[in-house]
Amino acid sequence: SQVLYHQHELLGARILLRSALETLAALVYSNNCVGKVVANELNFHKFSELTARLVIGSRLDDRFPEAVNVLTMLDRSDKRYPGLRRMYDSLSESAHLNYDGLFLGYANVDYEEDETNLSNRWAELFSKQHLKSIENCMIAFFDEYDKIWPELFEELEEWVGKNDSMLEATKESLATD
Repeated sequence: SQVLYHQHELLGARILLRSALETLAALVYSNNCVGKVVANELNFHKFSELTARLVIGSRLDDRFPEAVNVLTMLDRSDKRYPGLRRMYDSLSESAHLNYDGLFLGYANVDYEEDETNLSNRWAELFSKQHLKSIENCMIAFFDEYDKIWPELFEELEEWVGKNDSMLEATKESLATD
């Protein structure tokens, strides 16, 4: 995204940043689920199902579990990082064939002259905020990946060790649910 930004290809940079926010949201969602397991708020077997939906889920292939909706993950992530969903929505508007994605990004209307001038306006419109958006995404990602995830993973390992016999006893009941 930053390379495209420096090449003044802001639409591509915005689309890549949108993907980065989806990755961040998946990490926040996963960390949130692990936290619920170790707090005994989420059944471990249900957590396993959610993890499968997150990692191998699909909306197109019935052989795989249904994917977790990215907007669900973004909404939950927005609770931890307020403004994340709004940033994502803005980036999505640029990526779609709608007012922002077509007209705003490529047209400049002069209403006094009754004239529309076509040009690539992405850098003019979004370059000031783009680097700050990348920075905010990366700060949140490193917080989740470098601080929160390692601590939660250790807690989960400890939790699994303490609950091993219960997990072993209940794994068969999962197959009949």
